[in-house]
Amino acid sequence: MNFRSCIISLRVFGWLFWHDFMVLIKDTHNNIIDSLGWPTALILMNGYITPALGMPSNYGTFITVSMLIITASFKAWGQSNDLAADLAGPQAISYELTLPLPYWMVLLKTILIYAIQASVFTLVVIGVGKIILGSSLAFPNFSWLGFTVVYGISCLFFATFSLWTAIFSMSVQEHTRLEQRLIGPLFFLSGFTASWALMNSVSPYLGTALLFTPWIYAYEGTRNAMLGPEGYFSLGVCVSMLLIFTILFWIYSTYLFKKRMDCV
Repeated sequence: MNFRSCIISLRVFGWLFWHDFMVLIKDTHNNIIDSLGWPTALILMNGYITPALGMPSNYGTFITVSMLIITASFKAWGQSNDLAADLAGPQAISYELTLPLPYWMVLLKTILIYAIQASVFTLVVIGVGKIILGSSLAFPNFSWLGFTVVYGISCLFFATFSLWTAIFSMSVQEHTRLEQRLIGPLFFLSGFTASWALMNSVSPYLGTALLFTPWIYAYEGTRNAMLGPEGYFSLGVCVSMLLIFTILFWIYSTYLFKKRMDCV
């Protein structure tokens, strides 16, 4: 690729990204509403009901952070359903592949849109938690820099992973089964209800297995940044592992996409 073709590719990439970004912005109200349902129910339940059953009084705060991560993950996953349906059906994405830019730029544009949707609209979860829990929701050890980095990279991983699932699945049914049989359970098992330290103390075997799942680093890293470092993985470990998983799924996604769409 020479300099002139590189400039053309970047311009086309920018146009495609801007088009999808504006479509995303026009649907802002629906994206926000979609991010309210489950967080409201689960924060309410874990903020008031489960403490009455013996859970710590600050468990609602813990779950609020969990809901931020799992909502972002499901937001990216939801977008991948459309791509899975397109790849298995009309393959409208083929039009973008005919434009003067490499196929991996089409995938990169898709990942960035997924990541923006996952990261921006799900921030309302914190507001929901504050409304429901009131003064009991406090983050005295909140690190803006740490949160921005680890949450941003977490959403980038969610986007890349969701892209991989859409390309890997040969049909919408396969994509749905992948969520029901593996991905959905992992979302919850990998740190939603408890920290890694607690799960490891209950079962070292489970604790060791969770080290090979990327979601544990998203949960632990975000809690470190929002609740303080005590009892959680360090930000450096979480960011490093999330980047490694993101790169691995990016490489595998581009390989599968090139093979499936017969890209040059």
